Amino acid sequence: MDTSFEADVVAVSVATAVIGQRGRLIVPIALQRAAGITEGTRVVLRATADGTITVEPTWTVVLRLRSTVGSLLPPQGPVSVRWGGRPGLRDGVRPTDPLLPASAVRSVIDRGLGHAEADGTDTLAVLTAGAVLGWLAAAEGCGPGSPADALLPHGVLPEQAVGELVTALVRAGLLDQVDDVLTDLRLLGLSLSAPGDGHPDLAHDTATALRLVADATQRGAALEFTDALCTAIALRLGVLLLAADPAPAVPDVEESPTSASADLPTHPAEDELLAAVAAYGTMRLSDAAEKVLTRLRIVRIRHDQGDQVDSLLADVRADARTLAGRRLRIDDGEAGTRLSNALRTYAAVEELVTGTTSA
Repeated sequence: MDTSFEADVVAVSVATAVIGQRGRLIVPIALQRAAGITEGTRVVLRATADGTITVEPTWTVVLRLRSTVGSLLPPQGPVSVRWGGRPGLRDGVRPTDPLLPASAVRSVIDRGLGHAEADGTDTLAVLTAGAVLGWLAAAEGCGPGSPADALLPHGVLPEQAVGELVTALVRAGLLDQVDDVLTDLRLLGLSLSAPGDGHPDLAHDTATALRLVADATQRGAALEFTDALCTAIALRLGVLLLAADPAPAVPDVEESPTSASADLPTHPAEDELLAAVAAYGTMRLSDAAEKVLTRLRIVRIRHDQGDQVDSLLADVRADARTLAGRRLRIDDGEAGTRLSNALRTYAAVEELVTGTTSA
């Protein structure tokens, strides 16, 4: 059995250029076409101590974040635009209520972007940690061209919400990537601190947040204090709020009706995966492994029923490859070895699903 991953083939275009006056650099047309950039494209510049400079369109930063970070996060709740501190809040409407209809949301954002260009006011929304996590995971409401995509580059993530975001990333096993994730979010335009006048504004925001939590409790609704604080800051700044609904519950693998099958025989690789899940205990990586295991079982059942599973199998292979790479970042002994052994090759996954061995 071939135990190596198939190499991704990436076409590379090269050219030379000369730095002009005041550091001006003209990117040759051939490279612009190869990179999919045109006049007006926003790019990220990175320089390292060894003299390497990279130029990267922001859309590639988004794709990288969602593929390397978002794919490893647990399921996130839908993200939507809330009233926040936008002027015109009517009686009976709370700042945490969604801004509806969708056409109004787009109109408000478009006007806000126009004002931002005209007067340099860049802050259009305050984001909660759940909204950022949902955006990273491409949750409902965060697709291409969505309000979340439009607001994040003009958004603020308050310090308290940054702490919640970092905690969620660490729980997902992304400790080593935290600094890179925060750097990329900054490069995309997200501010990681809320404007204000120090302690006076913090005291005011805290008092407002406590009132919001008390109001939600009286209505029988759940509102976390950090989300309430983000709402309070949106009220103070007079901007929108981008927040997420609670994350959906993930059923246990044993209770999943689509994956449970007493007649479905186990496979040695599946046994290895189950052992790895048990060894990881309550870590978020265990959740990710359980998700792959569930999908593997679903594909096996579909295959046994005679369905075409090529596209599903491709998705599972990608998940397996991601998890196998993730394991290398964690010093977890036997559990990591089991997971790596179970998922390290496409061929092992295909054998697990279809009972055939790839050459």
